[in-house]
Amino acid sequence: MCFFQPNTVVRLNFDKCLVELRNQRLAEYAEDFVGETTAQVYAALLACLCRKVYRCQHDQHTIMTEEEEESYFRGVNVTTEEVFEHLSPDIDVSIGIGTASEEDIDIRFAERIRKYPPQVQGSRLQGTLDAGDEILGSDDEEYDTTGERPKAHVNGKNCWTAHNGDHAGEGHSSLAEKIYQMRQHLLILAEAKQHFVRHCGRNEWTVDFGPIIQHLRYAELDTMIEDSFGRQGLRLTRILREKGKLDDKTLPAMALMRKPDVHVKMAEMEMAGFLEVQEVPRDNNRAANRTMFFWFFDEARTLRRVLDNAYKSMVRCMERLEVERYNKKHVVELLARKDVQGHEENKLRGDIYNEYLELVDIEKKLLSQVSRLDDLVSVFQDF
Repeated sequence: MCFFQPNTVVRLNFDKCLVELRNQRLAEYAEDFVGETTAQVYAALLACLCRKVYRCQHDQHTIMTEEEEESYFRGVNVTTEEVFEHLSPDIDVSIGIGTASEEDIDIRFAERIRKYPPQVQGSRLQGTLDAGDEILGSDDEEYDTTGERPKAHVNGKNCWTAHNGDHAGEGHSSLAEKIYQMRQHLLILAEAKQHFVRHCGRNEWTVDFGPIIQHLRYAELDTMIEDSFGRQGLRLTRILREKGKLDDKTLPAMALMRKPDVHVKMAEMEMAGFLEVQEVPRDNNRAANRTMFFWFFDEARTLRRVLDNAYKSMVRCMERLEVERYNKKHVVELLARKDVQGHEENKLRGDIYNEYLELVDIEKKLLSQVSRLDDLVSVFQDF
């Protein structure tokens, strides 16, 4: 047993807390696209990476050690066996995996290894290879397409598993099968359009947090824009985010919308701060019919506007909560008594108890809204 000295100072590691919160948010994000079981495998991989990741963002005023600098700029890798060690034994990894015949699977393509992370271009991650990138071979160079599965490494030993149920190592057959099934979930995560995982080496996996957080931010922005301006506003924003600046005469044809509808929708989104317009006059008269209007999506300015609105909304919620507590201060004073705490239903009379329930309901709604806004701020700023 370890005993601390009375003068020992203990503090919270807020950077590490942010890393844990980011892992939880990414696991929830993955569950919406790839299912619960695959998301649990993803959470195990993130937990394994968390041991080597010390902070979400680099602070220029903080001096990092060599290990921290290498893990931040170059990324960290984990092996399949390390992920399997962090996976809870209660998770059934055989669920959520599709089946296909061997003839329909190109194993060299399915298990391709990417040395470099994908690049963010517009509203989507670039799936093609950049200059200098390459597709290496499968994890198993001895893979045979006649029906034999790749090797599963258990305690430093190779255990082959076959489709017909015959196993070379009977003692490790069940464990090797679970590792193989878990590995299929990792491949699903790697092949998803969001690129949750990158197959970066033989039996090695990593997570490119920069691109995936960027994709998560775009998803949050798309949800906000769709709720405020509908599917048409979301369509126009995605086009501008991907193509860059576009003339107002070109945009209706690309969006398959009528020109008056486009102008109305773009004006609404400009007033809300989601889009910007640049006027380029053709002559010195600056007449409207001799001026080109280029619409574009300014990501940095939009994020600042969203964060500013989020902080203002949080302040209003907290102020509203203080007002509601002040209006029912007689109830709050009764709740502060120790003989009432935990026995509100028995100690408070009917009308006071009803006011207490109303206050609790208002507090839940306001604090839930603050929590949702806090999650939004974390995605746009902290992660």
